Amino acid sequence: MFLCLAAISVGTWLLLEEHSLVLVCRSTIGTTGVGLNARCLSAVSSYFMGFALVAFGVLFLMMAVFVMSRRRDSIVWRKQNAAVIRLRHQEEKKLRDAA
Repeated sequence: MFLCLAAISVGTWLLLEEHSLVLVCRSTIGTTGVGLNARCLSAVSSYFMGFALVAFGVLFLMMAVFVMSRRRDSIVWRKQNAAVIRLRHQEEKKLRDAA
């Protein structure tokens, strides 16, 4: 879970850090018509990496929370099931002793 939060944090930082440079690169593409220079490509790749880190961090965080909730439900179910079985055995023993 810590890795998910770290990935989301780093991804958000990358998005915020490169956002202004990506906007500048977008505005220069239409005027020059020669494509992206190396600095703009670096900014766009960092921007994409930030988006990917945030997306995968959120996805894995949701999966971790889901698995933890299922595990908790499973533990509660096992405890309840054990209590029911224990009560059944106690009732059977009482009935055998009474007979």
